[in-house]
Amino acid sequence: MHKFSSDSLPLRLAQLLKLGVALVFVALIAVFVGAPPVMADNEDVLYDDALAAPWANWSWDTTLNFANPDPVHTGDHALAVHFNAAWAGLYLHADPAVPLTGYTHLRFWLHGGQPGGQEIDVIANGNDAHRVHVPPPTNQWQLVEIPLLDLGSPTSIQDLYWHDAAGSAQPTFYLDDIVFTDLGSAPPPTPSRAVTVTVNAALERHPINPYIYGMNFAEETLAQELDLPVNRRGGNSMSRYNYLTDISNHASDWFFENIKESKAENPPEDSDAIRFIDQNLRTNTVTLLTIPMSGYVANGVDRACGFSVQKYGTQLETDPWQPDCGKGVRTDGSHITGNDPLDASIVAAPDFAAGWVESLVDRYGPASAGGVRLYNLDNEPDIWF
Repeated sequence: MHKFSSDSLPLRLAQLLKLGVALVFVALIAVFVGAPPVMADNEDVLYDDALAAPWANWSWDTTLNFANPDPVHTGDHALAVHFNAAWAGLYLHADPAVPLTGYTHLRFWLHGGQPGGQEIDVIANGNDAHRVHVPPPTNQWQLVEIPLLDLGSPTSIQDLYWHDAAGSAQPTFYLDDIVFTDLGSAPPPTPSRAVTVTVNAALERHPINPYIYGMNFAEETLAQELDLPVNRRGGNSMSRYNYLTDISNHASDWFFENIKESKAENPPEDSDAIRFIDQNLRTNTVTLLTIPMSGYVANGVDRACGFSVQKYGTQLETDPWQPDCGKGVRTDGSHITGNDPLDASIVAAPDFAAGWVESLVDRYGPASAGGVRLYNLDNEPDIWF
């Protein structure tokens, strides 16, 4: 951490005196954005011009510059962060975990660049129930001091996230002087009134529905061993599964690329979905099948690309084994728009899903006679954006 020593004090005073009446304005700003931090002796540095040991970068869908030259809060560098996609994250991982004994706060400086106001949540150790929202200011540095109590009171820290909370790509923001520090004890909690609760486990009992217990893509031997009640065929790629060709589009999880789901050579009579249902019949497991509803499914071309480099130009990332398939983000961080959805997809109206269900009834019979009993109406439609 950069600190001013007594040797630098005369120089620092001379710099301040040159500001003249601007000192009054600085004092007013301090009222609104927080006074200068108390420099504690008890600090553990995560980032100060560079990432400190034992911290490593495990970020996803994020472009980072750990040696950004401008803007900088102190020293020579700051950390520049650009979220390239929805739910992207700056993810710092420590191995081994860092003990937090003696520390009370996570402290850092935050700069929103232009336009500022990014939607960012800070999360410690994956404790999603204790998110702290930190929208950065426009074109200025702001001190952020988060009590560890607000992050779930961790006793040690191994994973620390600055997570996209907008559900979209966001403009670049900047971090500097990230530390764990001791700013004094938090005030004691307000005493609560004692409450007595009596539980009678013998009243209003009823059987638990076995279909609340299940797994996703469980292997046959495991399903047999567990006597698995439900096996779900679900996930992001199932939103674009084409039962006629046995091909899915893996979207931003893998370069918006079409990938054949199995080695079956005769879809739809033989496909990954058919093999999944047949396995469940062998293990006496109920099938929970995902039906695509977004209006498009993968076309019949294996390895077709949603964002072809040849068609849409050079991109920030491409599939190492299929270099024509890009992520849809240009090298300057902007997103490609106006692309043709039919590059890798076909239109799938409601009758497409209905045709699949009807074909399964024809093959396996109705649910009452052992056919497919449960259907997911697509996969997590609440995050389709």
